[in-house]
Amino acid sequence: MKYSIIIPVYNEEENIEVFYNRLIKVLKNLHKSYEVIFVNDGSTDNSLNILKKIRDIRIISLTRNFGQQAALMAAFNNVKGDEIITIDVDLQMNPEDIPKLINKINEGYDIVYGVYNKNRKNIFRKICSNFAKWSLSKLIPYNSTTETGGFRIIKNYVIKQIIQFKEKSKMLDSLLCWTGYKIGKVDVNHNNRYAGKSKYSFFKLIKYWFDMVVSLTYIPLKIAIFGGIFIGGLALSLGLYYFIRYLFFGATVEGFTTLAIFIAMFSGIQLFCLGIIGEYLGRTNKEVMNKPEYIIKEITKSI
Repeated sequence: MKYSIIIPVYNEEENIEVFYNRLIKVLKNLHKSYEVIFVNDGSTDNSLNILKKIRDIRIISLTRNFGQQAALMAAFNNVKGDEIITIDVDLQMNPEDIPKLINKINEGYDIVYGVYNKNRKNIFRKICSNFAKWSLSKLIPYNSTTETGGFRIIKNYVIKQIIQFKEKSKMLDSLLCWTGYKIGKVDVNHNNRYAGKSKYSFFKLIKYWFDMVVSLTYIPLKIAIFGGIFIGGLALSLGLYYFIRYLFFGATVEGFTTLAIFIAMFSGIQLFCLGIIGEYLGRTNKEVMNKPEYIIKEITKSI
């Protein structure tokens, strides 16, 4: 089989049918064998019932909402295609742009991302997205491609490498860049959602970014170490300043405000460092418990 198309779904009942009708036209025009896999990530609306009415697809149903990354991993363990395409069902990315990804990967790339030529996200989402891309480029200097996203095509042998990783909190884009495979990109159109609201809130975006950083590097811990050294040096300098002042000018009651500010600042930094350590310990605990990334309730194939 040539292509496997993976579509994670979480409460997208208004978008599924329109998306599928457009997708299937594109796939038929490719004149290649393909499979379409929808991953129902614990939807609580009518999404699953709508999916079951569609012909010639496979449906992987998870027992609850495990998140998009886990939904993709569930599909990766069940794909048959030589090349795997992932795309969201909200129609912010056009199925009609899939041939662009295919043409680009045929140039010798292992992974190709569809990059928005005109991003319709609001200014806040753009800032967050650009910051995440910048962070990724600094964390993975050996792969210069920082344009990532949910619209991508990946060679099957890359997927086979990814699913062998044993970590429980996999961040797909981070791992794809980390592997060192050749990554390309093509410009694609970006639309507003066809219907419904985004499932990524501000706090989910922050969590996603932090998960990406923690899963890739120990830099936050190093920041805490060097920050502690810097603040320790600052405190030592301040102590030396007051000691010299005492020798020349005698005792003074001045500086209470300065002292209070520094105590508050040091307390905040200590809590910040403890929070960073806690994040790493929490992920270590998660790995030790060895719980599965997802639980599949059933895999069905429509006729």
